[in-house]
Amino acid sequence: MNLRDIGEGALIRKIRERFALPPLPPPDRSVPEARRVKAGEVHAGIGDDAAVFDLPPGYSAVFCSDLLAENTHFLRNLHPPDSVGYKSIAANVSDVAAMGGIPMHFLISLAAPGDLDFSWIEGFLDGVERACRDFEISLLGGDSSSAGSIFVDVSMIGRVRSSQAIRRSGAKSGDAVYVTGRLGSSALGLRLLKTGTLDDPAVR
Repeated sequence: MNLRDIGEGALIRKIRERFALPPLPPPDRSVPEARRVKAGEVHAGIGDDAAVFDLPPGYSAVFCSDLLAENTHFLRNLHPPDSVGYKSIAANVSDVAAMGGIPMHFLISLAAPGDLDFSWIEGFLDGVERACRDFEISLLGGDSSSAGSIFVDVSMIGRVRSSQAIRRSGAKSGDAVYVTGRLGSSALGLRLLKTGTLDDPAVR
């Protein structure tokens, strides 16, 4: 069964069922404020015209967005769909963290060909769901459309203590630089998948 057979309405229902947030319980004042906020005090999410949630006093919002395009950032015939889903979320989490923030919620927009097998969508959502668990974040909505190839756009919001965001312009001589993972491995992996070789002597 392909995406055209499923239809947009059914797709949204499946996503809502999979990512629906439970009703908010009364605030537990024994839990630290920061932890309550991290869990997400959401009043409107998937299915509404827009998402509504609270930020506590003393916090600023951190917004970011990243786009993944088929054949530029991933290859459908070589990249498992769950890895594409996970990467689309992780890229935004990284941007929020780079600003000193903690990710909270995100919106996801997906454009894909109508003849795309729905199993690809299910695999993609598996990756998104895994990222939600790993980073303790929640999906609040998004959009979908048809296109000649797959495009995934994720917009994420996080929180940071007011006036404590880490900006590029704030870097100065003597600062320590922290990174995670291996720099360039994502681009290198894509190149390897495309060409089948790493014969460049500059690659180590």
